[in-house]
Amino acid sequence: MRGFSKRIREIRERVQRAAEKAGRNGNEIEIMAVAKTASTDDLREAWDSGQILFAHNRVEGLAEGRGILPYAEWHMVGRLQGKMARKAWEVMDGLHSFDRLGLGEKLNRAGEDFGGPPLKVWVQIQIFESPHRSGCRLDALDALVKGFHGFPHLAAQGLMTMGPPPGSSCSPGDAFSRARKEAQKLAVAGDLPPSPSLSMGMTGDLETAVAEGATLLRIGRALFPPC
Repeated sequence: MRGFSKRIREIRERVQRAAEKAGRNGNEIEIMAVAKTASTDDLREAWDSGQILFAHNRVEGLAEGRGILPYAEWHMVGRLQGKMARKAWEVMDGLHSFDRLGLGEKLNRAGEDFGGPPLKVWVQIQIFESPHRSGCRLDALDALVKGFHGFPHLAAQGLMTMGPPPGSSCSPGDAFSRARKEAQKLAVAGDLPPSPSLSMGMTGDLETAVAEGATLLRIGRALFPPC
């Protein structure tokens, strides 16, 4: 499969149009290439095209990707099991699915042992309740984010959320707007950075996410279409 340069250009054009419509600077919105359907050749082509930020939903996939592109920035977007915390620490630069204090304790211990800069972490929130989705419930969010004060090896960046599944009474705009408002509230309280990162929006709903303040988009199959 070839053509990454064309695909990433098309995505960036969509982001720029959406940003202009929302009165935002499109250059401030990052695109993270989710590589779970990418081959070795795909990753190398993406890197040669100038893509630096990548993600995977499995620790094994992160390790493989790190082996192929050791100088890229690799983030985890899937749910991380506590037993995999140490292995994940060695291969990821950021985690977008932090949802419980027990995981924070394991990651913080890994940071104590391995050293280096704090791990970038986005708290995944569940705007709508779903048994098939991970994420912290909104009524538990304040306590979870305040828990970061006890984890010196973790650095909270902001919030992550997913758009609602088909048929949900919650629209993508409602979900992303709520995530932005929750992040702003936590920033005012001093529990997130003053300008918190918002990891939200994928191929199908990126325009809505940009309109609602997304700073980081997770784009997978549009960049790495499966064979």
